[in-house]
Amino acid sequence: MVTRDKRLVGVVLLANAALKDDPATVGVALTGVVEPGGSHAT
Repeated sequence: MVTRDKRLVGVVLLANAALKDDPATVGVALTGVVEPGGSHAT
């Protein structure tokens, strides 16, 4: 995770979340966090 000025403030490990909790629930929760696109998507 990064701030608006691109400063790293955290890391979300999808595999750890999916192993700890129900994968379907984790998927729904992360839908609001993940944004497609950005400079890497060109």
